[in-house]
Amino acid sequence: MAAAVLLLMVSLLHLLAAQGPGVLFIKSGSDLLLDANTTLRISENAFLVWKFKEIQNIVRFMFGSQNATLHQSWRDRARLFKTNYSLLLNKVTVSDSGSYGALFSGDDDKYVAKYKVQVQDPVSPVHLTVSSSSSSSLSCNLTVTCSTGNSNIHAAIQCHNQTCSLENSTMHSPHLYIYLESDHIICNHSNQVSRETNKTEIKSYCSTKPVSRAVYLQTGDSVFLNVTETDVPANFFILSWKFSGLNDLMITFSPHEKPHVHPNYSSRMDYDVKKYFVKLRNLQKADSGVYTAQATTFQVKTVAEYNVTVQDPVSPVKMAVNQREFSSVSLSCNLTVTCSTEDAHISSTFTCDNKTCRLEGGERSQITKSAASLQVQLSGQSIICNHSNQISWTKDVIKIQDHCIQYGETERYSSNYLVRSHYQTLSIHLKN
Repeated sequence: MAAAVLLLMVSLLHLLAAQGPGVLFIKSGSDLLLDANTTLRISENAFLVWKFKEIQNIVRFMFGSQNATLHQSWRDRARLFKTNYSLLLNKVTVSDSGSYGALFSGDDDKYVAKYKVQVQDPVSPVHLTVSSSSSSSLSCNLTVTCSTGNSNIHAAIQCHNQTCSLENSTMHSPHLYIYLESDHIICNHSNQVSRETNKTEIKSYCSTKPVSRAVYLQTGDSVFLNVTETDVPANFFILSWKFSGLNDLMITFSPHEKPHVHPNYSSRMDYDVKKYFVKLRNLQKADSGVYTAQATTFQVKTVAEYNVTVQDPVSPVKMAVNQREFSSVSLSCNLTVTCSTEDAHISSTFTCDNKTCRLEGGERSQITKSAASLQVQLSGQSIICNHSNQISWTKDVIKIQDHCIQYGETERYSSNYLVRSHYQTLSIHLKN
């Protein structure tokens, strides 16, 4: 008995979860539980009738005799619960779709429950086919077909540099549609009671450009250019490394053949015929640029890309104090410093009292002609000038107390400063 009650509760929860605006949707083959108003004023001659489409009686219940009479066509699959007058229909079919009502006849006739029920078969499986109409290392165009047993839709998808968009689609069914989710194409076939999906990865059809890896190296260093083996198609004809700076073809790998190395790189290149990596030695600034590995099957697929920057170490930096101003009123001093390299310089002004210093206008920075960064900053009791790029760094430091005699002084500074100031004033009067 407890199991039967639990089954009924589950059926009811399933029914309510599939309830639409004014309609109850239920999957064919499921059990349908329809509840009735249990707060009825029952008289001896009153009765309750559950009706289908307001014409056909399903069950008639007489309150006085406690007898329930089922219509012959519903006898094997309908049940009335006398405790709350709910109606259970077993294994409903699409033909059971329609209106249901509980008509109470007592002092007057009235419906105490009404339902619109839509019974739906589960949707059929869906099939997804994708074809590539054009492709390059940067973009590709895909044609997608999503089909079921009796309908199909088509869509065009355009991908560029790892970003794909659904350009258009032809909708033949309101329950059949194509959409993009992350790096997948998904075909969905659904109704209110079931759902079937099919999906495929875009990268299986589209050779979109991989994320370029930035590499910074010092002049004279070597660079390793690797490919991820899983990104290399098993049936490739040619795998080539190219350099965009001079549009050079550096090396080509072909199955069962010796790699071909371009003469410009033969004296400074190492490679691996199984893993397809390349090592380029003794890099110069002219070697800065984009290095790309492309695999050719029936289309060209970019499988790796490196953006390499070769830099010289930065030159030494020199900082000088070119102006000092003292104030006897505010007990402060101003320092103007210049930070210089071979091809650039930057100036900043600092105001210091006996406790703190501040950089007027905030930290100053500048990009030099050699693409390095020149920056002046305040750190503790020092002024620092940094000259740096992605592979090297130099600096020069000035101690503030060496140029602002009152910096870090408190009472001792005040008395000494006043004595010096008084002595200077007295000397001026004596000269006059």
